[in-house]
Amino acid sequence: MIEVLGRLRGSASAQLADMSGLETLLVAVFIAIALGCLVRLWMVGSEEEIEDRVKARMPGFAPTAQVEQLDREALDAAPWYGKFGAALAGTMLVGASDRARLVRLLSDAGFQGGNRALATLIALKVASVIIFTGIAWIGITSYGLFAATLILRVILLLGGLLVGWRLPDIILKRLAASRRRRIEQGLPDALDLMVISAEAGLSFEQGIEFVAREMKTTMRDLASELETTSAELRVLGDRRQALQNFADRVDLQPVRSIVATLTQTMRYGTPLAQSLRLLAAEMRTARLLKMEERAARMPVLLTLPLMGFILPSLVIVCAGPAILQGIDGFRQLLSH
Repeated sequence: MIEVLGRLRGSASAQLADMSGLETLLVAVFIAIALGCLVRLWMVGSEEEIEDRVKARMPGFAPTAQVEQLDREALDAAPWYGKFGAALAGTMLVGASDRARLVRLLSDAGFQGGNRALATLIALKVASVIIFTGIAWIGITSYGLFAATLILRVILLLGGLLVGWRLPDIILKRLAASRRRRIEQGLPDALDLMVISAEAGLSFEQGIEFVAREMKTTMRDLASELETTSAELRVLGDRRQALQNFADRVDLQPVRSIVATLTQTMRYGTPLAQSLRLLAAEMRTARLLKMEERAARMPVLLTLPLMGFILPSLVIVCAGPAILQGIDGFRQLLSH
């Protein structure tokens, strides 16, 4: 171990000795930027904590997107990576706004568990940072990437660190967008089932429970949200609050339109089946318009592969013989 450290120290000193003045200046600038980012991150975290404390003392304040720390029992029951992620989530690397954003993304992607899911995600981000930075380090040491320039090595290591930290967020955003799209596609069918249940004489709560049970095999994401809404309708005394919670969880404009229509129906006593039938027709029309819009975009999207792959091959086939004949004619003229 001592020999390895001695070799690393010798190689580092040799590289520092071989560095030019410009490279030394760039390395110093990078170090100063990194330190400035850390200081700014600490200041932002402190400002968020002070703001949360001030808001908590205001009368009538109800925290909506705050993420509290895991309690002691949850920490003891969590695995080692969960404990590590929970400890790291309380540092300045993950601020209050980032914690709220990540919990929201986890909920949109269908990962339940709140703080436990957040701790697991933070541990996964750290593991991704270690993997990508390790790959960059192996490429530098074993394969000699950018051996002549130290600043490019530093940029490669920083790039691996940044990619490793942001890649889980990007994947989580894709999963959340895919889940929202699946829920939006299943809304017209769910409304049709609710119309059938309302015309059959079932109550609103029974209708939502029936739809959640029937759509569990085809639209699992929407069925899960409807099951949660059905449980809240049984527990909460206010139907409008349960519907508003459903709209907040899904965060889709069609769902908010459904919730607004259902709220007005409950307030003014209009027929539920008629309102649901109109909503289902509007959503099917909107889905048809989106499909027509995608179909109208196909000629424009097909232009790029046409120009990149098909057109050059066509030019080679059509103009190839004429070009070869022209080359032969120039050779004959030059030979004479």
